[in-house]
Amino acid sequence: MADYDKVIPAGQTGKIIATVDTKKYRGKLDKTITVVTNDPDNKKLTLHLYCSIIGVKILPATHAYFNAHLGESQTKELTVATLGEGPIDVHAIASKPNIQIQLEKLNEPKPANVSDYWKQYKLLITIPENFPEGRFSESVTLATNCQYDRTIRIAVAGSVIPTVVVTPGVIRLNAANHFQRIIKITKKFGTGLRISQVISDPPQVKTDLVETKKGKQYTVKVVWSDTKSKGNFNGQVKIRTNDKQKPFISVPVHVTIK
Repeated sequence: MADYDKVIPAGQTGKIIATVDTKKYRGKLDKTITVVTNDPDNKKLTLHLYCSIIGVKILPATHAYFNAHLGESQTKELTVATLGEGPIDVHAIASKPNIQIQLEKLNEPKPANVSDYWKQYKLLITIPENFPEGRFSESVTLATNCQYDRTIRIAVAGSVIPTVVVTPGVIRLNAANHFQRIIKITKKFGTGLRISQVISDPPQVKTDLVETKKGKQYTVKVVWSDTKSKGNFNGQVKIRTNDKQKPFISVPVHVTIK
């Protein structure tokens, strides 16, 4: 935020007073102020405000974003650094037990320049091979003995993409869709997909398996054969594949006959 003299008479000077709220910042800060005037020789000026805010800084950022395939372990490395501080103690805890964290104390000497970062810890955040598929939003919290930053929250988010995608995940059969639907099983990465068996239950659920793209995609046609009996019925279609992450796929089937 800046306050400034709007008009400066010839031969006189003006003032620009800039205020920076440092509550949300740590580490080195570079803010700019753009000054637009009617001076033909200096129509536009850019002023820089540099400062160093004491406390704990997470490098390169206070978040870790993951984009991994199902069954793939992935690690992000962050650095816990300080400015103008002595040595600190740091402890870390994840919001979910399946997020693995490791803190390693670094033995770098304290910089002679108080405006340089002192890298004190390396933080490794890992989502393991058995991390569930889908989008996720979690966190890792650091507890320190720094008087300026007792706790620091690091956002841990991203998505784990399955190698085999099944659509839809639930089958609903009724008169509107003529008591039949199609399940698609698609290998998103690579080739070599094979389906060796399709089992349906109860017997009224009939299935027909077709390979539509060799090594990449199959379809299973699901039909409810008994349309005379009234009521609500539940069943399932079980699919056996050669995919290591999804060897068995179960799709619930719900039938409504009025």
